[in-house]
Amino acid sequence: MKSISDNKLRISLKAARVNANMTQSEAAKKLTDITEVYITKDRIRYFEKSPQNVPDVFGKELAKMYKIPRDCIFFGTLSTKSCHRFRKRD
Repeated sequence: MKSISDNKLRISLKAARVNANMTQSEAAKKLTDITEVYITKDRIRYFEKSPQNVPDVFGKELAKMYKIPRDCIFFGTLSTKSCHRFRKRD
């Protein structure tokens, strides 16, 4: 059985980028410089919307760029279910 301490808080790629004070364009340019693979801001946007599709090599480099441990960034499938509950109106 997992304990509560086994559950790590993870943030999204977008949150990691924003916390690093980078725009999508800046992140794309920096990732291009590091990997020597041309990355556009549209590709960064795609990675942020579909983190499960981020190649491992890019995930590692993005974590380094954003100065956040890789295991603290969420690279899984995002849920489409809403967390909001609607209150019953009187």
